[in-house]
Amino acid sequence: MYRTMFVCTLLLFVISGPCSAIDAGNDDQARREELVKNLQILDPKVSMQAFDRIAVEGDPEFLPLLRPVLEQKDQATRRMVVLLVTRGFQQYAYDFFQEVLSSGNEHAREAAVHGLGMILDVRVPDQLVPFLLDPVRKMRVASLRGFFSQVMPAVRGAMSQVVGQQISIPPQASSCRQAALGAISTARVTQPDDPDIVNMYLRIADSSMGKTIRERWATAHPSAKLFEKIFKANDRWIGRPAVAGSYDYQLSMVNLNADSSKEIEIHANPLQVELLRAMGYDLDRVMHLRTAADLLFTIPDQVKAVVRTPKKSSDASVKSPVEIELQISSFPFRHAGIGLLNIAYWEGRVDSASKAILRFEQDSGRLVSESIRDAAGKELWKLEVIDWIDDQPFPRVINLDFPVAQIGGRKAHLKIQLDFQQRNDCWLLKTAQTFEILADGTSEIRAYGEVSWLASAEPVEDSSAAEEGEGSSSGQGSEAENPRE
Repeated sequence: MYRTMFVCTLLLFVISGPCSAIDAGNDDQARREELVKNLQILDPKVSMQAFDRIAVEGDPEFLPLLRPVLEQKDQATRRMVVLLVTRGFQQYAYDFFQEVLSSGNEHAREAAVHGLGMILDVRVPDQLVPFLLDPVRKMRVASLRGFFSQVMPAVRGAMSQVVGQQISIPPQASSCRQAALGAISTARVTQPDDPDIVNMYLRIADSSMGKTIRERWATAHPSAKLFEKIFKANDRWIGRPAVAGSYDYQLSMVNLNADSSKEIEIHANPLQVELLRAMGYDLDRVMHLRTAADLLFTIPDQVKAVVRTPKKSSDASVKSPVEIELQISSFPFRHAGIGLLNIAYWEGRVDSASKAILRFEQDSGRLVSESIRDAAGKELWKLEVIDWIDDQPFPRVINLDFPVAQIGGRKAHLKIQLDFQQRNDCWLLKTAQTFEILADGTSEIRAYGEVSWLASAEPVEDSSAAEEGEGSSSGQGSEAENPRE
């Protein structure tokens, strides 16, 4: 009797053991399915709880359940899944998105391209290139965003270092950035009529890219000698100029209208200056300043430059400036204002720009002035170079007049006066003043900025060190990462 009971008990254990394991497995799968279901609920609290739980677990068994979610039409849900995979499943993310790319679903493929772009991996830029030729625009845009994501880790690293935060930058950041720059540079040449590619190029182009396109374009232009002269005379300060030295200075800003002030200390090596241009910041100019001339020097083949014959003067000793007309309606707005990084005091921007007239001296090729107008011919902006630093390719005084400046939600008439200085081979703002012209014709100063040189920081021997977090540059100021254009 006892033996019979023992055998029955043993058989029950053998049979029920595997069943319990199966039940447990089923319970785990049901729990995973429930979390993925909750991830798609519109209630942010519920979806974020599911997001956090899945990310913390990092269980690859979730991936087959997440893949079908990427086929949904809802863009917000797809973006959440992409972010979840890149954050919580880093070691599986590359292969996961490669598999999703094989899907015939357009939503899933777009999400996969977007996801690949978020992975800092030297293999990614080559994977994104084919999608720049995709007939579907959203696929091309997704790949462009991916290239920008490959550029930004190095740029954010430079930003952090310039404002005094020493962070660790992935060693592959430099290689990924260079690969992305090369791909966008090639795409701009092969697909010159794609505005998305052109604007991305305009956003991330560095000094070497700008120089290459200027030289190639000028050589083929009917007025080649004229443009070669103009580019040589101004390429140290217009467009994306290369800088020869480090910048160590303090900017003091005062918002007289709000009675507030700010001081920012900057220590930046040439590479960091170069990198931050991708975020719309020019540490060499100091103030926020984007001009029409920058477009001519960065994307000359895109602005349809037309040379106007100089007007003849009755006085043979007087030479009228050469005029060049640009079509700029499809490019980001021009703007100027006292500020640095993400801080701006009385910054105005130009909206509804249609064309620009640039004037250059015949003999020297130096910029004299530029005027931006809307489609009706109304002048929105006028920049004048009043004086130059002796025997140097840098302006000493620049005046700006905004008859219709957009400031936040209102329009105003602004005038900005800029005085520059030079130390060694570095050109730098000295003082800046912004005035508002009131309805009665009187003017009131709204903001003032002053820049003073500081003792130089120790130089960074290896130019790649800034991208890898090894540089010694530091500073104090803004932590913002959002580009102004």
